[in-house]
Amino acid sequence: MFLSTLNQQDYKYFLSLKKEISSKMSHDFSMSSPNIIDWKGEDIVIFQEALLKEVKGQISSKWFYTHMKSTGNSLPRIDVLNMLSQFIGFNNWTHFLANQVPQKEAKNSKIFYILFPILLVVLIPLLNQNEEFYTISIIDFDTNKAPENPVEFEHLIEGETAKRIFTDSIGKLILPVSEKLNKLVIKSPYYKEDTLRRTIKNEGGEIFKIKTDDYSLMVHYFSKSKVKDWKRRRRLLSNIFHNDAVIHEVYKGSFGLEQYTKTEFINKLTLPLSSLKLLEVLSTERKEGKIIKMRVKQL
Repeated sequence: MFLSTLNQQDYKYFLSLKKEISSKMSHDFSMSSPNIIDWKGEDIVIFQEALLKEVKGQISSKWFYTHMKSTGNSLPRIDVLNMLSQFIGFNNWTHFLANQVPQKEAKNSKIFYILFPILLVVLIPLLNQNEEFYTISIIDFDTNKAPENPVEFEHLIEGETAKRIFTDSIGKLILPVSEKLNKLVIKSPYYKEDTLRRTIKNEGGEIFKIKTDDYSLMVHYFSKSKVKDWKRRRRLLSNIFHNDAVIHEVYKGSFGLEQYTKTEFINKLTLPLSSLKLLEVLSTERKEGKIIKMRVKQL
């Protein structure tokens, strides 16, 4: 996650946000410590699973140590602050701030966060008077909202090298107007692959809905959640993987990897192995509607 250093007052509000997160987790899951700075190992995994289940949010252990256990004054991006605020019952970070500050200050804060995206829309054309832009709003098909985390696309333009681009904090892609064909291919592992082709001749915009890849989310969730009905879980996993599936696990911090067959990987997710960690899906390929190839790494 990229860092953005905000003023000291904002950081105090972030400390309040962390206290409320800690209070919620201690109430719901009886965490080992009421102080989020003291959380380790299993506590962090439980928090990651709670985020995924309640707001479809994902954070890595490295991110947790950087932001939640750190005593520095650097804050997460606004989209992550929105996700954490939603986790404790607010609409977004602005809504959380409005409940933390005096009425006048809250009003000013709300106006700033509401107007900031509008100011960007107004200022970008002024700063780029010779360029025109086309805005594509990415919306989750199930929630009709922008995805909580940035979504990766492969951007292909005729005669140019392919580029990796990501949605911004409010789920938008900004493309320059051009006579050339633009091809956008979803590459995020938790959304189904889809392609948008556009020749953008005029300024404007549109909405593009993307569908969640439930198979990838299932693997991520199963990698650490407690098994209550292991037979049912094995049946579910067996249905999502092709019989010839090959799964590669990339080792954290090294160039090594381990290869699993369908049966071996299902065993890894269902047998009580102490070595199993929370898995993040990196990529998938399908055949006949089932996963034939998958790359994962431990968080």
